[in-house]
Amino acid sequence: MYYILFLHYSIAAFLVVVPAMCVAYVQGRAAQEALTGMDTQPKASSSLLGCMLIGSVLNETAALLSVIMGGALLMMPAPITANMVIAELGLAAVLGVPAALVGFLSMYPHCASIQAIVRQPFQSGKINYFLAFVLSMMQMSVILGLIVAFLMRFAISPAMDTTDALKLLAIGLTFGLSTIGPLLGMKRFTHTACSVLGYSPDAYGPLVSFALISQALIETPILFALFIALLIFFKFIVNPWAVLAAALAMSLSTFGPGIASGMISSEACRSIGLYPERASLFSYASVLAQTLVDAAVVYGVIIAAALVIWA
Repeated sequence: MYYILFLHYSIAAFLVVVPAMCVAYVQGRAAQEALTGMDTQPKASSSLLGCMLIGSVLNETAALLSVIMGGALLMMPAPITANMVIAELGLAAVLGVPAALVGFLSMYPHCASIQAIVRQPFQSGKINYFLAFVLSMMQMSVILGLIVAFLMRFAISPAMDTTDALKLLAIGLTFGLSTIGPLLGMKRFTHTACSVLGYSPDAYGPLVSFALISQALIETPILFALFIALLIFFKFIVNPWAVLAAALAMSLSTFGPGIASGMISSEACRSIGLYPERASLFSYASVLAQTLVDAAVVYGVIIAAALVIWA
């Protein structure tokens, strides 16, 4: 009984501590980068301070949402059972994984934006706006994870059986693990895009429109994972091992395409920065390639959906 309570409280602590730890580290790195930039470009001190604050406030969202769910776990009805702890592991994955990843990976576009302002202080307003835009898009995975986590939270009860517990664990693994590849791809893309603004201010207009489309394509696997997670949640499950296999199929199918999509869009950003007048060609080629890459996720969705339907 005591080890069950220990695991229960440890899961709540994980949701609070790990994302907050990642966010705090990134805020420290951004502050360090901003102070270094102030030494290099003293006249841009106010702009650098604004960039540091904008990124830090937006990044704080990941930690804040995790704290909310950590507190909700502490209010679970007694008695805490082993099946509840199994379900809570899924809840920790569905929100804790994207929150920790977003909290840490946002360091790359944040620091790149600070460095861009040092190189182009007169473009600080546009750079700060672009940073706020890309970081807001990155936070979408955390917000979606919070929605799924609340659905799971109200489905957890002392009366639940092992089948229901494994079902919720599968939901958490489906969504949580499926965010890893796309967020790694998002990190690479946003870092390059923010860096390009530092040496090619003329590329700002094309980059904004390209970033909107490209980030949506990078995050498409996360939306597919959300669909499978909700399908599992609303389906009556007889065979929980089938839905765990579906979670594995869905999460593995998003890893490669998420990273590859980030690589493609990152290279397109570099090309747009070098040749802004040819931005439409680079954007078209990148979007076409990303669409083909994302098609690979559909195979995972088909297998995962079939496993859920037959479960």
